[in-house]
Amino acid sequence: MKGIVLLDLDETLHYSAKQKHKAWQHILNFFGFEWDASNANPQHELDGIEPMLWPERGLPPHEFLRQLLRNLGLGLKTFDRSRAVNDISTEEQLFKFLQKEWSDSLIRSAHEMATEEVPGAVNMVKKIFAKDYHMGVITQAPTEYAEIILSKLGLLNRENPYINAIVGSEKVARPKPDPEGLIIATKLVWLDQFPDSQDEPPKALLFVGDSQSDELASANLGIPFLMIDRILAEGRIILPDGDTIQLDIPPIRGEKEIWN
Repeated sequence: MKGIVLLDLDETLHYSAKQKHKAWQHILNFFGFEWDASNANPQHELDGIEPMLWPERGLPPHEFLRQLLRNLGLGLKTFDRSRAVNDISTEEQLFKFLQKEWSDSLIRSAHEMATEEVPGAVNMVKKIFAKDYHMGVITQAPTEYAEIILSKLGLLNRENPYINAIVGSEKVARPKPDPEGLIIATKLVWLDQFPDSQDEPPKALLFVGDSQSDELASANLGIPFLMIDRILAEGRIILPDGDTIQLDIPPIRGEKEIWN
């Protein structure tokens, strides 16, 4: 193994707008929220809601949820209690209930819906793997969701285990831009290759992502960061150890709004 490369998932390896759009519809249905369903092919997870009400960019999912509810004026008073299995009497209980519902809905959507690759991303992973670098994926979505998406992309199977470790939202106490998830992923990749090792793993060579929170997580850990758009535009990755990986890139589609 030459080294460890870390990857973000959503908007780095696949476009997640459709899955997240469905999950947010599920959450807002608890409040009888009228959703504009005219957009059958959402380009953003909150298409159908006035953009001025969207949460700010780069928030982890739990903060994104808190801000969305606040922006829409939704809470315990507007919640349809008849749809909850357990009694919910405080705003914090409601928030935890909605967190779980969002995660479960996202997982269901991943099972039910087609996965849309970021063009060139799978090729990138396979080229990195072929050069004997090992990889971990960090996501602010649930690990089960990531496993489904990566399996559908052909990156997580017994014959070709391109990804050695996945760190989902339930495995970290502090989401990005805190580097905790990157540290855990690095250790898991290391132990996957050297299960009996008592040594501290080396720092990852690189983190590939799509957002400011990804870039800040890299900076907080002290490792290089590359934006996926730049990699796909240039058609290559130049790693910090000097190794250059050339990619086979299909045409890149139009620029998208990147959130979370």
